[in-house]
Amino acid sequence: MRLSIIFLMVTVTSLLGNGNALSDVAAANQDTGISTMISPELVRSVEATGTEKRFLRSHQVMEYGGDDDDDQDSEEERAKGANLFATSKLDQMESSIDTFKRFKNWKAYGLSPGDVATRLENKGIYQKYKDLYFMYQRHYTTI
Repeated sequence: MRLSIIFLMVTVTSLLGNGNALSDVAAANQDTGISTMISPELVRSVEATGTEKRFLRSHQVMEYGGDDDDDQDSEEERAKGANLFATSKLDQMESSIDTFKRFKNWKAYGLSPGDVATRLENKGIYQKYKDLYFMYQRHYTTI
């Protein structure tokens, strides 16, 4: 029984002694602001922070014909839809795979197939572009 009491006292003493020593080291580190554990990756990332630029989402995909269509779409947006029925755009729509992209623009501006027919007739170009009108009318619900 005396042996177990002695063993218990030695264990308690060593734990209390180590606990105080650890708290003293932690308090000293907090005062100086120095961490005892530093990751090597962290040090490298801090050193390289100002030296390299990150190019996230800066990749631009060039389409088959360049980015002329994007310029034209932005012109349409700036003109508030005034260029939607320009003859140059309608000519491109007849011979382009971007026809449905333009149809989406028409629908985004709230143009029903009847509105498109009216606008084409008002400009006097309905007969020339009636195929585009019929295509828009056929696919209006799926656009």
